[in-house]
Amino acid sequence: DPKQCTDAGEPWQVLKFYVEQGFGDNLPPPTLKINTGTYDPILGRSYFEIAMEGRSQHRSQGEGRIEFHGDQFSGLNLVENRAMNAPGERSVFTGIELGNLGIPTVDKPRPADPKTGKLFDPLLIASDSFWNEFTIVRTAGTSRSGDPLELLKGIDAAIKARNQLQSATETQAGLKSIVNFYLAEKETKLSKLFEMQTGIRVDALADRETIVAGDDVMVSVKVYKPVSEPGIGFPSEIQDISLSIPDGWIAEKVDPPKQNNPAFNSREISAANAIFKVRADKSAKLTQPYWLENRREGELFPFANPNVQTLPFALPLVTAYVKTSVHGTEFVIEQPVRFRFADPARGEIRRDVNVVPALSVSLDRKLMIESHNPAKSHDRQIIMTITNNTNKPINGTASLKLDAGIDWSYQGLNNIFSLKNKGDKTNVSFSVNIPKGVKPGSYQIYGQATASEAIFNQTINVIAYPHIQTHRYYTLAETKVNIFDLKVIPTNVGYIIGSGDEVPEAIRQMGMDVTMLDEKDLSSGNLSKFDTIVVGIRASETRADFVANNQRLLDYVKNGGNVIVQYQRGNWTGLAPYPVNTQDKQGTTAGSIARVVDENAKVTILQQENPIFNFSNNITDEDFKGWVQERNAYNLVTFDPQYKPLLESHDAGEQENKGGLVIAKVGKGHWVYCSYSFFRQLPAGVPGAYRLFANMLSLPKAKTD
Repeated sequence: DPKQCTDAGEPWQVLKFYVEQGFGDNLPPPTLKINTGTYDPILGRSYFEIAMEGRSQHRSQGEGRIEFHGDQFSGLNLVENRAMNAPGERSVFTGIELGNLGIPTVDKPRPADPKTGKLFDPLLIASDSFWNEFTIVRTAGTSRSGDPLELLKGIDAAIKARNQLQSATETQAGLKSIVNFYLAEKETKLSKLFEMQTGIRVDALADRETIVAGDDVMVSVKVYKPVSEPGIGFPSEIQDISLSIPDGWIAEKVDPPKQNNPAFNSREISAANAIFKVRADKSAKLTQPYWLENRREGELFPFANPNVQTLPFALPLVTAYVKTSVHGTEFVIEQPVRFRFADPARGEIRRDVNVVPALSVSLDRKLMIESHNPAKSHDRQIIMTITNNTNKPINGTASLKLDAGIDWSYQGLNNIFSLKNKGDKTNVSFSVNIPKGVKPGSYQIYGQATASEAIFNQTINVIAYPHIQTHRYYTLAETKVNIFDLKVIPTNVGYIIGSGDEVPEAIRQMGMDVTMLDEKDLSSGNLSKFDTIVVGIRASETRADFVANNQRLLDYVKNGGNVIVQYQRGNWTGLAPYPVNTQDKQGTTAGSIARVVDENAKVTILQQENPIFNFSNNITDEDFKGWVQERNAYNLVTFDPQYKPLLESHDAGEQENKGGLVIAKVGKGHWVYCSYSFFRQLPAGVPGAYRLFANMLSLPKAKTD
């Protein structure tokens, strides 16, 4: 579509397309077999080891893997090939020209026009030459790893080629754009290599990690040069140190601060340095992933800045530029400005400078569940937390904003606040009155703090892991109130927490008592005091004490208890009272995992007379509407006749599956396996999930056979 991507240049063409061979026995030989276990002397590891480390970073998915050494092979099948014909598949690049001479063939054959061809042949050869005119790494055993002068030749060649390209008026515009892009990329990479080869380093540090609009931040830029080796040397001159800042910001060079500041004081001796006072614009935008600045539109993330649309995150707010001259050739080194501190456990940590709001506001609950009662009003408590993000005292008032058109009221206790220092917090308690006669539906309550005639209503969410840069994103301080028909029988619930498990809070929202069970409770505690014990998702992987004491749970069931086991993975040996199997040999959209990925897939109630569907909420097809993300996961595929299936659901075109909710009579009690995704539905406030789960929890209170 010519209307799309008008600012992105010529379209990129895939020359070769492979798909993974897949897993399993007796697979046909792949087109190409790659040894990902080959040791890389530069990385000091194999790509397989790196891949397994990356897979292990999926903390919530239980994907920790061993980083095996030695040969590890992966197969690829070539599906489509538009590259040059070449005998055999030695690598994924077989038949593809990797140098600049291959650039014109990315999307179309080299121009047929003789004038254009004559122009581009020497141009591309010249740009290719800077890969051939220098040695990046010398032969092992030499005293140094390359000559920076050779890199300068390459940089000069790239610059000249780009200048020649700009004057090439007879060249196709699209082809010129492609070639210029690749030349610019290689010029940048060569410049970085030159920086590494010469040993010139630039450190750009801010004296704080977060600032607010209109605030000042001090920035120190230091340049370090190594002592030249005798007889070799590469004399350099620092010509200028400057900063790149956003529009509306101000940066001025100042004298070093007199007070001790870890951002500016160090034992390192620099060849040149400069101190800047940077003031953020009063209307500076909050720093967050650019694709989250606006609310999502359906499945799309709208954003206005086309200059960042191919980047994972926006560029740093402030960047230092150091202009140097080496052997008469000007050379610019750039370095993003970051905040540096020492973590007692991890050592040096560096983080980008972020603009944050002067006040951050959060409410203690995202969701409030209310049973519809047209004849009675009652109060609910909400606690607001307000945090000072400035370096000065700030005073204000806290309040709630209710959905327009609803006749609710609230009272705030001590809603005037005063926060003296950065990081100071205070809590304000509100009592919200939900009047009688409120219709079932979903309502919103918003929290806000007013200070200096400005309103702050956003919560800062921080994503900080050792293996990635720290990022912040913002959500409204809001509580969703869902009011629907929900009948709850008082039930005493014991809970064995699972992985990323928010179900206990949902049970409390329904007004039931919940006790979190620890190892001592499971091994020697009195389990009989609980009406129902719930096992959280994947507890068999995260709770060794649950697996070790599972027999006590089965004994609890035999004596009249009610156990609800949410979805589990892996080894089921000894967990279930009767034999079960979760391996799906038929194959589904999820491979060997029996699940229903369509959240709107039809659900059929198989035993409407069972109390789970009529005590004390009457469950109908309406209760399976409005579900999110999926129906279920890790269903039982085969199971002993002692289990009675209660629901059936499957994705379109797949086999029926009755293993998502099964119940077995064990002694005097019941053992229930439920892979229907309550762990997703309950935090999302899905009414039908609450009604069905309430029935399951109160099963011991129902009249059963």
